[in-house]
Amino acid sequence: MTSAKSIPIAVIAGTPIDTQMGVNLLTDNGYERICAYSISENPAQQTTFQTSKPDERYQTLLELLRQIKKLGTQKVLVYCNSLSGAVDFETLACQVGITIVTPLQIYRDLAKNYQHLAVLSANAQGLAGIEQVLIQSNPSITLVNHSSIRLVEAIEKGDTPEEIIKKFHLAELMKYVSQLKVEALLLGCTHFPYLLPQLENLLEIPIINPAKKIIEKLEK
Repeated sequence: MTSAKSIPIAVIAGTPIDTQMGVNLLTDNGYERICAYSISENPAQQTTFQTSKPDERYQTLLELLRQIKKLGTQKVLVYCNSLSGAVDFETLACQVGITIVTPLQIYRDLAKNYQHLAVLSANAQGLAGIEQVLIQSNPSITLVNHSSIRLVEAIEKGDTPEEIIKKFHLAELMKYVSQLKVEALLLGCTHFPYLLPQLENLLEIPIINPAKKIIEKLEK
């Protein structure tokens, strides 16, 4: 019998770095045949793409997904929060006839478990998508939000987590978050698990990393 993890799966993300992070997540969980596609070359270019005309964004992803399906791929992981919020992947999945899993689907499922969350995102585009799905799923939820594309750029440059924590005053930010009595911190960018051990040392509240739930959803 063919294993589900031996069937071709594609990773789409914003830049080569978070695309590779998505590939690493799949390989660490036993997936064997993975194709990778990056929409942009760097975070700035990705933000430009996400703020382009909606029809242009949709058409770009539609053409890419059609190419992916022609290669025999039936499942796609969109490993980028802001890209997930910038394009209607549910409509694309129906139009192309392919299974697409995104982080925003995970947040929608989790939203009813919380009433007050902090969200750390890469940019306002990603934050808007996260906020939309959380509130649509749980209208009473309230959010404390912080966005910084410079965090993403530092991760892509290869700065160590310790350097990033110090440079961007994340210890002070986490102290502020704790004082607001939020229930959890949602990592609203697929780059940010890079900082997870350091952030866990700075917070006593749970940190929501969608990676485990993404794998569970892919395997259903």
